[in-house]
Amino acid sequence: MHCFSAKGSRSESGQAIVLTACCLVVACGFLGLAVDVGAIRATQRHLQSTADAAALAGAIEIDYCEGISDCSRITTAAQDALAENGMTGSALVTQCGTPPVSTLIVVVNNGPCALGSSSADPNYGNANYVETELAETVPTYFLRLFGMESVHLTARSEATVGNMPFCIFVSPDGANQGTLDVESGGQVTASCGIADDGSFTDKGNGSHVSSTVFDVSGSMTGAGNQLTPSPQSNSTVLPDPLKYLQTADYEPMESSCTSANTNILVTSSETLLPGTYCGSGGHAAIEVASGTLTLSDNNNSSGGMYVLEGNIQVDTGAGNPAMTGSDVTLYFESGSFTGFSGNNVDLVAPTTGLYAGILIDAPQSNTATLTMDSGSQSTWQGAVYLPGGSIDENAGGNLAAYTIIVANTVMIDHGSKFTIGADYSSLANGSPAKGETGVLAE
Repeated sequence: MHCFSAKGSRSESGQAIVLTACCLVVACGFLGLAVDVGAIRATQRHLQSTADAAALAGAIEIDYCEGISDCSRITTAAQDALAENGMTGSALVTQCGTPPVSTLIVVVNNGPCALGSSSADPNYGNANYVETELAETVPTYFLRLFGMESVHLTARSEATVGNMPFCIFVSPDGANQGTLDVESGGQVTASCGIADDGSFTDKGNGSHVSSTVFDVSGSMTGAGNQLTPSPQSNSTVLPDPLKYLQTADYEPMESSCTSANTNILVTSSETLLPGTYCGSGGHAAIEVASGTLTLSDNNNSSGGMYVLEGNIQVDTGAGNPAMTGSDVTLYFESGSFTGFSGNNVDLVAPTTGLYAGILIDAPQSNTATLTMDSGSQSTWQGAVYLPGGSIDENAGGNLAAYTIIVANTVMIDHGSKFTIGADYSSLANGSPAKGETGVLAE
């Protein structure tokens, strides 16, 4: 019997175990990487969608902040959006301040400043935009085995408030259930939409209404064939697009009524500076009997703010009464505007500042009727806002680039041939009529 030596042959079973163990470690590493990367990407997506929601929520509040940046309404809305998306306990930083050491940080900037310059961000410093940044430190799980205990994630977003596609708003918010009444022979041609949150009555007989959209929330009576497009009934009630003006503070611009600013009668060419004008004894605060009244501040070439405690009346007659003013806002604390056929009204709202695009304003408590009656060469450029009042439209024309009408009740009178444009190119931020919707910018 011969015995053979196994000296040249070694068992490989130990090496296989070691190799298998190494492969398992690598496999676990890849598995951990896949799990952690998946979780990180899901968190990043949630962080971005939350940043978008916070920016949109903040943007909706811009018009209620009366031109004040870093407004608490904006920051509160942004933080509420975070909470609604399940992200709580965030540390708040505003206007590109230095973030504290925190697990979750929200930065709210109005206007945007995170990218540091207008060349990097075209909306840099623009207070009509809200910028949000979110930063969150996310713990890892399997990657801890390789010394990576957490990952720092960031997301950034910008939003601004959206413009309404409408230029005639009747009974906004449906609060007083007003009406849009088109008399026989009344004509309106609008390059924008009509939103009637009350009821609509068309008297027919040559009446004509042309717009891009025609939404009616309430009842419709006698709708004729000269309506383009046909009104859409049972439409959703829209929010008041100029409601932010109801919080505007005009008191710093008001002064007391004295003989010098009461019952102003214009009988020739005359200029009135911004200020408070009052009516008494049944007389208008300002009456243009003949000649031209110019609203203008000679010191800064800006018409400015005119506060009325009484009516403005522009007569008709041989004296060719006219009223003109550029960069003007008329605030009717009480009273309203009354025009008569054949006169010339040429009024243009400011293009900058808090009242950009606002031509006529009044508080909810003012229930007077404003009569827009003027000649075919007249210009009513800006928003005419009477949330508690009525507008009687009887003008022969309108050369304005844009006009916005917001009132509880609107009547398109017999013989009216009113044209409404929608060219807001003179306003850096577009139409002053804002909806409760935000628009993502970045």
